[in-house]
Amino acid sequence: MCIAYRIHLKPKKMNYQGLHRLFISICLWIGVVYLGMAQPNLDSLWATADTIAEDSSKILHLHEIGYSYRNTDPEFGIVFLEKLKNSALFNNQDYFKSLDYHIGELYYHTGDMKTAEQYLWAHHDLYQNLDEYKNSHKERLRKKRRLEMGTAKLKLATIYRHNELNDKALMMIKEAADHLWSIRDTMRYVLATTQECQLLNYLHRTDDAISKAHSLIPLAKNIPTALMGIYNSLSVSFDVLKNIDSSMYYSSKYHELVMDTDNIPNQFISSYNLALAYQAHKQYDKAQTLFDQSIQLAKKSKVPWLLPYGYISKAGLMTETGRYSKGLQLAQKVDKMPLRKDQKLLVYQSYYEAHKGLGHYADALQYHEKWKTLNDSIATEKLESTANELQIKYESAKKEKQIVQLSNDKMLQSHRITMQRYGLLGLVIGLLALGYFLIKLSKQRNKIRQQNNIITKALEDKDILLKEIHHRVKNNLQVISSLLNLQSNYISNEKALAAITEGKNRVASMALIHQYLYQKDHITSLDSKEYFDELIDSLLDSYDIEEHQLQLKKEIESIRIDVDTMVPIGLIVNELVSNALKHAWDEHGEKGVLTIQFKEIDDALYLEVSDNGIGMTQEKFLSSNSFGNKLIMSFRQKLDASIEIINQQGTSVRVSIHNYKKAA
Repeated sequence: MCIAYRIHLKPKKMNYQGLHRLFISICLWIGVVYLGMAQPNLDSLWATADTIAEDSSKILHLHEIGYSYRNTDPEFGIVFLEKLKNSALFNNQDYFKSLDYHIGELYYHTGDMKTAEQYLWAHHDLYQNLDEYKNSHKERLRKKRRLEMGTAKLKLATIYRHNELNDKALMMIKEAADHLWSIRDTMRYVLATTQECQLLNYLHRTDDAISKAHSLIPLAKNIPTALMGIYNSLSVSFDVLKNIDSSMYYSSKYHELVMDTDNIPNQFISSYNLALAYQAHKQYDKAQTLFDQSIQLAKKSKVPWLLPYGYISKAGLMTETGRYSKGLQLAQKVDKMPLRKDQKLLVYQSYYEAHKGLGHYADALQYHEKWKTLNDSIATEKLESTANELQIKYESAKKEKQIVQLSNDKMLQSHRITMQRYGLLGLVIGLLALGYFLIKLSKQRNKIRQQNNIITKALEDKDILLKEIHHRVKNNLQVISSLLNLQSNYISNEKALAAITEGKNRVASMALIHQYLYQKDHITSLDSKEYFDELIDSLLDSYDIEEHQLQLKKEIESIRIDVDTMVPIGLIVNELVSNALKHAWDEHGEKGVLTIQFKEIDDALYLEVSDNGIGMTQEKFLSSNSFGNKLIMSFRQKLDASIEIINQQGTSVRVSIHNYKKAA
């Protein structure tokens, strides 16, 4: 099996070859070259500036020396420029504040993306506020600043791409292209827009990527470096569309150009992509030759994540052609290298296929489980990241509303003070000024009425905006649920399918809350009875429970609860009801009875989910390592809740919640 299809255990249902090629192309395109040099001596290089009289010229000289090591020894370049930044020479030399950009680029070349991002944003914020950048008449300096800004944003785009923040990456690329076009730097503009094409491919906007790439060809006609990026993007686009002839055509044109350069990483990309194409056409000898060539190129390059891809892909070729022992040896070899999580997934897949081909089914199953565990971990991290982002947006909207309310209160208080002063003035002036005072008061009241109307309209607008936020959050959660539903269509493993279903139900429980918030007049609280009725019906539909299969008893009080409390309670109910529906009854047992109670007793919320099933002890419940159980335990701490398990004629889970907030 071709390693390019190894992102998923059911590969034939989706075309992952183009996505795999595209991932490597985006990571490595632009700015990665090679040289092999010995470790330089810092003191001797620093001494070369002793003969220069002016401090500004001395700094420029040392700056260029440190930056020159970006491709050969970036760690040394960082040490050199940090020494320059902290030296006495650097005081009050504002012209050289672009040093942050060059230090960030050096960190980028070492693979330390987090530190690189910090330095690049520091540089970006600095020049966003420089008067010489905004209003400079110095054309050369203006172009230099815009070039640095464009290049920095391309580096930031690559960092965001590594972290799967694709919307931010796309925004950075477009802003970089605008900077480069404004200074008529055609080559860099084309290179930046080519990265946009590659990212559009990754986001499945293939037609947009092809259209934009074709529009760049006239601009890049006499620029081989730019043409390489365009041809590479087009080859990936047509590969995703399964237009093999067009994909091979552009891959060959790209390969012809790149092999005439000194850029080893790009030569690796070209050889690697052609090898995958030949493998897809069953031309295994040519594919193996190009895989071997890509491995040798990766060894010469200082890009750390190239070599694992070369070995993993060759291991896939070995297993596809029945050479399972060789594939296993290559997997063991790459497993000893430093790997990112996505590469580790591919290694586990290589182990699985090799052991399966050799008949080592126990080992194959072991690596299948490792693959599944790591894949679930990556999916969970992405889900948590999305949830955190939504929580931040919600908190921001809530704070904005509080600020507006405080501002309105202050305005009203100010008007009340003004009115009191006018009243005192009227008493002092007496009857002679009464007529004037009444006229003035009438005008003031009209003004207050108008301002109150403005305030009321503003509050109504804020409510509408909050409802729109809840609506969009609900839509985003429904998109996640739909993606999980689509993914389940390609999964035959029952455990994996069950995990997808559970995740979909958890997302649905949160989406239901935001649906109520934007549909009802109350935008910060929910009625417990309405919400739980809808949630339980949704779970019954999800697990295909018919009315004759289950007797459902609900004793749910109508309590209006704040959304911050309802979210964790809803997820707890989701987990408890799901567990009962899945595990409480044997297939041939008697008709199931499920009881859900929710009420308020003595300053505490009381929740009980009971069934007449096979039963579960408290020790077994509390010792479970399932994700759902961990979720319940986490929310138990947040809600200051106690949990009691009664194992008698079935299972009863009783939850007493002490830390909760009702609607004001």
